[in-house]
Amino acid sequence: MQIRPIINQQELGQTSAIFQRTWQSAYRGLLPAVGLRALQPDDWEAGLVRPGRHNLIAQADD
Repeated sequence: MQIRPIINQQELGQTSAIFQRTWQSAYRGLLPAVGLRALQPDDWEAGLVRPGRHNLIAQADD
């Protein structure tokens, strides 16, 4: 397994989509359902590329 920075737009989009699904799962029943349903897969992309932020992803060898 490799731990490395996000290097392209596809990985950025995939990571943002993981954030979306995680929030929708983790906060179900705690936050209004309508707000969680409104979250979009690309909602976190701007924050992930903010200057000074360091994002790492795990990449399986297989």
